[in-house]
Amino acid sequence: MTKLIFRYNSFYDYMLARLAGEEFLSSHETEGKNYLSNIEGFWEPLNDKVFSHYQELGFVLPEYWFAYPVHHWKNLTPFDDPLTFIIKENLEEVVATIIHEVCHNFFGYYENREICDKIWKNVETRFTEEDSDTKKHLIIIPLAASSLYKIFGQEKTEHLLNNEKKYEGLERAWQIIDQNKPDFKNPLKLIFDLRL
Repeated sequence: MTKLIFRYNSFYDYMLARLAGEEFLSSHETEGKNYLSNIEGFWEPLNDKVFSHYQELGFVLPEYWFAYPVHHWKNLTPFDDPLTFIIKENLEEVVATIIHEVCHNFFGYYENREICDKIWKNVETRFTEEDSDTKKHLIIIPLAASSLYKIFGQEKTEHLLNNEKKYEGLERAWQIIDQNKPDFKNPLKLIFDLRL
């Protein structure tokens, strides 16, 4: 089963702080190193549930992915390569972010080209007027949400998804998804059935 391996790299965090014009302190390094055990412990019982779900959907997964926690520097949002997420106290929100970014990674993993090309072409041809970010998230949101429902259940997942709806770059995709009254149990069907 694929494993998510968490690593804290103080130089990486320092460089992101520098790019943001912020000061990186020794306390940031200590906090980053200490955070690893929190996120590793929280993620560990979820790992196999998350990745087996995506294997069942037909995705090919690598043996492992690295994930890097960093501090919340000015204008920094999580991103998928390298998988980078913001250090937060609410570990459920962190897991939701990680899963979202992992789903982005499916589309850069060569072994998934057949399934990903099919999904992307379907969305791209039906949503020609939408920008690239919206099109990507019409795919990523259902994939990520389906996993969240499996690991957190309905109430927690709906809370996490409602928080996500206000993020810049996701708003338009959420508008389209919500008007389709989504059922996230079968995310691939949802993606192929989406309509304006």
